[in-house]
Amino acid sequence: MKKVLVAIDLSKRDDNDACIKMAQGIAKIMDGTLIFLHVIDGVPKYIVSSIPSGLLEKRKADAEQELCTLAAQYKCTDAVVLEGKPATEILEYASTIKADLIVLNSHDPDISDYVLGSVASRVARRAPCSVHIVRH
Repeated sequence: MKKVLVAIDLSKRDDNDACIKMAQGIAKIMDGTLIFLHVIDGVPKYIVSSIPSGLLEKRKADAEQELCTLAAQYKCTDAVVLEGKPATEILEYASTIKADLIVLNSHDPDISDYVLGSVASRVARRAPCSVHIVRH
């Protein structure tokens, strides 16, 4: 069974539909399954101590609930929320599950993307499998 990892950015709800539909089409052709992944940006350690107790846990629980709702809408049974640097977490999770394909959205670049590089470009350069970047 082929594994199609769909990297979902819950902050860009309008873009997710096209990305998921593209991944569904590819998975159908490959006779594969979809796995939804959302990565919450990690909070720097020097800030963690000043965040009210329980806020980080609530943020993760809210993201898990939102991703599970989205997954159910698209009849996807696997939905995972991780914390850390998005590109790093996507790449590590893809390696862990031995994904055959990663599908993720592109976005309109801003100046920081030219200096640091976007998540999509980092994933495409370092992925252990094929990558499909959906443009809007």
